[in-house]
Amino acid sequence: MVVVTGLNSMDERVLRKLVQQHFHKTGSPRARLILARWDDYRVLFRKVAPPPAAVAEPMVPNLQSTESRA
Repeated sequence: MVVVTGLNSMDERVLRKLVQQHFHKTGSPRARLILARWDDYRVLFRKVAPPPAAVAEPMVPNLQSTESRA
């Protein structure tokens, strides 16, 4: 399970920096286009991440202790 959300301002800064680094290292025409039209493209990106721990906990099986009961 994953959570898909829009980007917050910090996510956008990190993403833009990554695209810039990619462009500088590769000369990618697509990266150049994304950077040139950043305001149009930034809204198309999504953040995909694991769910917060509180949401993920029910998915973990409840393992009981295997200690012998005396």
